[in-house]
Amino acid sequence: MGLEPNIGCREAAQLLGVSAAKIKLMVYAKEIPHMRIGSRILFLASVLDEWRQKQIVESCQPCVAAGRRRK
Repeated sequence: MGLEPNIGCREAAQLLGVSAAKIKLMVYAKEIPHMRIGSRILFLASVLDEWRQKQIVESCQPCVAAGRRRK
């Protein structure tokens, strides 16, 4: 099995449905998993997909933890 290829900001933006500028802002704020090789910002699509799924689950937990029910 080979290594998964890295993707850049444009590809990450397309995968997540946001602009490349938003991706860069998220990188600088350390809000999104990434790696740097020199000045290049790189991502693994599989890691971004896992991160995206985790964001969905975490956004629902406060409602459950507080015992609130949606109407």
